[in-house]
Amino acid sequence: MKKIEFTPFEKAYIIIGLIINTDIAIATRAQLISTLYAYCCLLGGIMLTKARVEGYLLQCGMAVFYVFLAWQQRYYGEVVNALLVIPVTAYGLYNWLKSRNSAANTVDIVEPTKKEVILLIISQLLLFPLYYYLLSLFENELLFVQSLSLALSMMAFYFCARISVLTYYCFISKDIISTVLWIFPLLAGDASAWLVIVPNLLFLVNDIYGLYNWKRLLKNQNAG
Repeated sequence: MKKIEFTPFEKAYIIIGLIINTDIAIATRAQLISTLYAYCCLLGGIMLTKARVEGYLLQCGMAVFYVFLAWQQRYYGEVVNALLVIPVTAYGLYNWLKSRNSAANTVDIVEPTKKEVILLIISQLLLFPLYYYLLSLFENELLFVQSLSLALSMMAFYFCARISVLTYYCFISKDIISTVLWIFPLLAGDASAWLVIVPNLLFLVNDIYGLYNWKRLLKNQNAG
């Protein structure tokens, strides 16, 4: 298995992220699970931008952590979100392991067909009322926003399972919405919300970089 090599930008990103998350965890006396979630976001995210299988494995771990964090804040929409993407994540784990280059432990980026993309968008438009209804059962606030976040998550995890560049367009949109949602408990006085907001902001930077890197990898594949 090829050793993971990080660029200067990636090393700086990891170091700065670890320092920021550790400082916030100490300052807010955050729970261990919140701190672990932040670290998983950081390390898993940067390895995913390199199309490393380890990155996808950590992505699965992050989803489990997020269920507990969202449940604590009574963001049941985010809990439903995480639970609904489990089947897609399971398929993704199978697809990444099947598609990996065993020597480098990486995968090739693929381009989904236009038909596949259109069908996925249509499916989420049709399922949107169902998402809204499920979330309304928990008397959630911001139902439209949380339903949109759920639809974007389903698309992001599907494209990630398929190893498509479109993954990062969906993740960037999801990062923005998730960050906005976690501002509310922060305004209500829960300082530990910083442990989710900061990783989301770092993840936004990571996903922008991932979009650039996966496009570069795809271009190199096509050139080869």
